[in-house]
Amino acid sequence: MVVFAFYHSIIFEEAFFKFKEFHFIVIEVSKLEFRSDMESTLVGLTSLLGVNAVLISDTAGNRTYSWYRTDLDKRDVKVTGEELLRMLQLSKGFGVNSNIGGLANVIVRGPKGVAILAPLGDSFILYVSADRRANLALLLVRIRRVSEQLLKMLGGRPFGGVEVGP
Repeated sequence: MVVFAFYHSIIFEEAFFKFKEFHFIVIEVSKLEFRSDMESTLVGLTSLLGVNAVLISDTAGNRTYSWYRTDLDKRDVKVTGEELLRMLQLSKGFGVNSNIGGLANVIVRGPKGVAILAPLGDSFILYVSADRRANLALLLVRIRRVSEQLLKMLGGRPFGGVEVGP
């Protein structure tokens, strides 16, 4: 009886180890599939002339996805998830108080280019950085389209109940 219990224990441990290994492989494949889905969704933005960086952060300030055109862009774009969250919170109040119907995007223009924040539901923030070559109107249209697709991928509803565009 003791030998059977010991043998049974070994089989169980081997099966558990194989399950853990299989579970790990499934998680890794899921991450790769998610990243692939994310990249194919964002290609509408990343393919535009002038776009240097695309970041997605959660509302806890953790960067969940990042894309940079070059290593120089990665070095130059230094925004953190916490900064994106602070800017979004500040702008949300301004959007409500300005009687513009809430907040769809935050657009910050400077001499070198533009930075755009778009809330993705109540849980994520999309950040796009582009230089002066970017067509701002086309960029905003693509951000709206990508935001809608990302909302479906990430789950959730529009930020503050405000729909993004018609």
